[in-house]
Parts: sequence; C-alpha cells; structure tokens
Amino acid sequence: MVDKIWKIPVDKVIYGIQKALYNSAYFQDLAVGHLNRIEDELKKGGTHLLNVHAVVFLYYGIEELGKAIILYEELSRAKENRDSEITVKQYVGDHDAKLKKAKEMYPELIIHNFQPENDWVMTELRPGVKMSQIEKFVPTGDLLSDFKERSNSWLATWYPERSTWEEPENFISEDQVRKVAEKLDKIIREWHSWFKNNELG
Repeated sequence: MVDKIWKIPVDKVIYGIQKALYNSAYFQDLAVGHLNRIEDELKKGGTHLLNVHAVVFLYYGIEELGKAIILYEELSRAKENRDSEITVKQYVGDHDAKLKKAKEMYPELIIHNFQPENDWVMTELRPGVKMSQIEKFVPTGDLLSDFKERSNSWLATWYPERSTWEEPENFISEDQVRKVAEKLDKIIREWHSWFKNNELG
C-alpha cells in the first residue's frame, strides 16, 4: 500500500487531468492497433496473443482515466472549499485504486475473465486456414480486479511445482476487448468535449 501524500497546487491540477486523458487515449490507440493486426497474424498461420496484449494497453488506458477522475474530483472539491491545493492520497502508485475509480464510474469498462467450458476443437476459420480453439467460454469475473489474476493472463509464468514455463492463455474474447476499447475511446472524447465547454482551470 502506498503511503505517499501529494499536495498539488490547484492551478497545476488541470494539466494533470489533461495529461492523464492524453495517456489514456494513447494506450487505447495502441490496444486497437494490436486488435487490427490479428487477422494478418492468422493469415501467416501463426497463433496470436494480440488480443491478450491489447488488454495490457487497455489496462493502462483505464488506469489513466481513473487518475483523471480522481484529480477532477479533488479539484472540484478544492474549488468548492476555496483551497489553494489538493491533497491526493495513495493514488500515485496504487494501480488498483485508479482502476476501481474508473470502473465505478464506467462499469462498461469491465473486462471479463473467461475460462473454457469445453475442450479444444479444430475450427476452420476460412478455406485452408484451421485453428485449434475453444468454442465456448464462460465469464469468471473482472480480469482487471486482481493483480495476480491479470498478470497471469498476459505474462509468461514459471511454475516451480511443474518445473515449466507457461505462456499466457488466450482466453480473452477479442470481441469483448474491442468493445471495451471503443467504449474507452467514447468516454475520453466526452471528457475532452466537456473540458472544451467548461472552464475549470
């Protein structure tokens, strides 16, 4: 748990909000770029983890949105109380707190963790292109809710009890990831539009 407390002058907060939103949009764009490469990877005949890696970028994009929301709430409170600075507790390095804040305001950004309900089957994606895949998945919770759970989803992990390295499991729905990326883009645009029409700094 982070125990730092930052005091930020009110006139500096608005830049932090805008910077966080810019970063969020940047990570969202990287996620979409990965998703758009999936078909090319399949045409090459290889397996892909691009949808898994897209979630990594979305994770940071959603986290930066959460940072912007926290800063905005603190700035609004400071202006109401006529304070000259805001006091931000435990958001600087607390990834989960920022994710939680973003998902509280925008539950549509939740990415479900899916587990297979059936065995692997060979599926013909298109004439001449086959891939062994699982046909049905069931949601098991919020992929971004727990550090261990989410890191195991996209990192090669050493399992000493089995004495083996295991690659990330591709149990994340590409369609779901794409929809969350689109929703994040819409939310960021709404924030930028709001700032253009409201004087807050």
